[in-house]
Amino acid sequence: MKRQTKIVLWTVSAAVAAFAAYKAYKYYKEQKELESQALDINDVKAYVEAKRADELTEARKNKLNAGIDDEDDENPGYTENGWYTNHLGILERKLTREEMIYGADYDMLTEELIESHMMDGELHTVIRKRAENILLNHREKRAVPDIIDSIEDMASQIRSLRNVDMEFDKRIYERDTLESLDYYIALLMDRAGIVSSYDRDKLIVLSTYEYTPNVHDDKNFQVLENIRNNRYQHLGVSPHTTWGSIAEVILYYAELLNYNVDDVSAQEYASNMLEYMGVDYDDRDVVINDIIVSYFEHNSRNKPNYDGTFGLFGITETQYNESTCLNDEYEYFLGNQTRLYGEIKDGDIV
Repeated sequence: MKRQTKIVLWTVSAAVAAFAAYKAYKYYKEQKELESQALDINDVKAYVEAKRADELTEARKNKLNAGIDDEDDENPGYTENGWYTNHLGILERKLTREEMIYGADYDMLTEELIESHMMDGELHTVIRKRAENILLNHREKRAVPDIIDSIEDMASQIRSLRNVDMEFDKRIYERDTLESLDYYIALLMDRAGIVSSYDRDKLIVLSTYEYTPNVHDDKNFQVLENIRNNRYQHLGVSPHTTWGSIAEVILYYAELLNYNVDDVSAQEYASNMLEYMGVDYDDRDVVINDIIVSYFEHNSRNKPNYDGTFGLFGITETQYNESTCLNDEYEYFLGNQTRLYGEIKDGDIV
């Protein structure tokens, strides 16, 4: 090989080796730099939290600059319609200027007006979204038509047993089953003589809603205790004896009125109460919730019934305003019935 060729090859080889060494050194330096700048998971969390804090601070500044009261700092994020999530995780909004002047404009089926007094005595008013299932109901994921069918099947069993002179008034299903509860509700309607299918459907639906009176209201709470005790007498120790339903309250008062006033049946009294309530078995939960609250939590309803009377029993406005609870309304109504039908047997809770 010629001398010149050897020199060229050697020079190229040296250049390639030098370039490779340079690339290896550069890669090594870059890796070391990356390692020195690497963040562990705690660093990442700290960075995200710091960034979130900056964003919240900026959002609060924007709220203040926009003239919005900063009384709910823990819940930023107003929507374009003014709704925000409060500390309970529920959507609410403040009244508009027009609503402050002319009155709140909201959907009573899905929203409610909430008024509260602040520490300084100022009245704070918001519109709040209702939860879809507000009341405690015990449908156990069963559809309303299925519950109606089940209880009416139990009613057929009761009639069949009675027709052949067999025992029907005692528990025939396991005490902790839904069948035992359905049979009991059917038995209550049978005892009260509720034969109207229209009223029965309503009562069956209301039998799934729990009656929750204020525990400080002794008279109403005593009614609930009596309902629980009646369940216990039939079912014994059972999960079903820990609560009572709205339907049972209606039947309780209907039978109590019938006991004291012979001239009017429990069916008639129950029908009147259900008619005042205006509930339908296929109403949405939020509608039924409004109706129950209006008639079973005294002073929650300030509107008269269709006939000008007030409350579940249909008493006068003066009597309603003087009542402090549902049982007071009942006693006023019982007095009215006394004037219509003469002496009563016993006006007390039995």
